[in-house]
Amino acid sequence: MMIENPRIKCKKCGTSQRIDGILECVMIYIQPRFRYLIRDDAEDVGMTTLLIEGGDCRNWAQFWSYVGKYYGYNSQEITIDVDKYTSHRFTILSNDEGYCKLDQNKIDCFVYGG
Repeated sequence: MMIENPRIKCKKCGTSQRIDGILECVMIYIQPRFRYLIRDDAEDVGMTTLLIEGGDCRNWAQFWSYVGKYYGYNSQEITIDVDKYTSHRFTILSNDEGYCKLDQNKIDCFVYGG
C-alpha cells in the first residue's frame, strides 16, 4: 500500500486527544513539508517520497486515510468531478467525537456537541 509507516511524531501540540486535536497535530507536522505534484493515478508513493517530493490530491487523500486508520478512525475518501476530464479527492475521518475533512494541507473539523 501507499504508506509504509503512518506514525507521525507530534510535539508541542497541546493536550487535546480528541480527533480534531490529534489531526491538527499531524497537520502541524505536514504543513511545512507539503508539496503538490501531479502524479499518474497508477503511481502509489510512500510517505517519505510524498513528504520530500510531494503528491497530488489522490496521494494526499490516501495519506490521510492511512493516518486515520493508524489512529483508529473511520476513513472515507471522496472523489468529486471537477469537469469532464478532471476530478478531486479528499478524505473524511470520523469517530464518536466528530469528523474532519482533510483536503491536502487543509483541515476542517466538527466536534459533536462542541
